[in-house]
Amino acid sequence: MRVVPSQIVTFLRANFHNCQDDLSDVPVLHYQNHRVVAIFLDLLDAVPSELLVLNPEDMAKYAIAHSAIKLANTLWSANRIDGAVKPMKELNGLHPFKVMYDLLAKSKDEAADASVAGLNFIRDEAFQEILRLDISSANRALGNGEWKAATVLAGSIIEALLLWAVKNQTGAAHSAAATALVASGTLGKKPDSNLDRWGLHDLIEVAAHLELIGETTACGARLAKDFRNLIHPGRAVRTGLQATLGGAQIALGALDFVIQDLS
Repeated sequence: MRVVPSQIVTFLRANFHNCQDDLSDVPVLHYQNHRVVAIFLDLLDAVPSELLVLNPEDMAKYAIAHSAIKLANTLWSANRIDGAVKPMKELNGLHPFKVMYDLLAKSKDEAADASVAGLNFIRDEAFQEILRLDISSANRALGNGEWKAATVLAGSIIEALLLWAVKNQTGAAHSAAATALVASGTLGKKPDSNLDRWGLHDLIEVAAHLELIGETTACGARLAKDFRNLIHPGRAVRTGLQATLGGAQIALGALDFVIQDLS
């Protein structure tokens, strides 16, 4: 199970509905609140660590609040009723649940996996982060058995990377490449002068012609393009293609090759 911070925030609001919206007046919690506290801790354990990006001060608050809540839950699980979760001087008089609520409320529901790297050749940090998030999502989809989602996402990222790469060439260069590819029959017609209107097929062939990517990478990208067309139900029916583990792995493998070549 994967839980994001906003889901826990919603859970807390639902279970402390008699409190202020910011949970500034959470009451002292006793044994009878064991169920809510136990569920909260289970949900918290399911939050990926990369979503809890805390500065040193917030990390200290998190550790203190979490420890207090966990201690009470441990006592109550042993049928002891002497534990309580209440405001603490170590938290400047705030209730541990108030502290946890505030920290979770300002956390993100999306973050790139730490393992996603290799995009430093892109100077635009915002664009780089978007790609890292999408790559993380594609990898998660593959891990969850969501073959179609992984395939389509990988194809979209390949398209974004190749568009970025071709845009970094001169207009004369990619125009000449397109003309040559039309002459050879690789492209049926010359693409639109506006690169943002190019399809993945155009981008792959022009990028390969300009030697931005190697032929092995281009072959993988062409396969990824075919599998990505699964996003169109009608085309999937006509071609007989189905979302499979193999197709998803091919698409993600092609993405890795594209990143390696462009870097």
